[in-house]
Amino acid sequence: MNISVPSNRAGQSVSIRQHQKQILWQVWIPLSLGFLIVIALAALTIIGASHGSIVVTKWSHLSLIIMVIPVLFVGLILLTIIGAGIYGIAKLLNILPPFTGQVQIYAQRISITIKQRADQFLQPVFAIQAGLAALNRFWAIMRGKIPA
Repeated sequence: MNISVPSNRAGQSVSIRQHQKQILWQVWIPLSLGFLIVIALAALTIIGASHGSIVVTKWSHLSLIIMVIPVLFVGLILLTIIGAGIYGIAKLLNILPPFTGQVQIYAQRISITIKQRADQFLQPVFAIQAGLAALNRFWAIMRGKIPA
């Protein structure tokens, strides 16, 4: 089944030709006009600035204000966040010292208990090592390797 597409004399379909016209009028011409307007405004700004026009000074001040206002708002938000953090830490410091003192006391008790238990477990090992060292010294003296 062959479907015939209406075509133009160049062999292109009518819809493709319409699409190309739409691209020209809806994309390229507005883009070109916008580009030319930006170039013209840049040229006028340069010409006005080179002659020391008051209008250029006013526009530069206005542009600077427009650029600084968002930075000020972001700075205000950050300042609020930092202030809230400082306030929260100050409140925590009023609450925490008694609890941190108690935690230190418990940690110290645990540390002392662990040291005592470790010493109790190691006393037999030290006793055996001390006895072996004494026997080794005794036999070394008996063999004459170490003077008495």
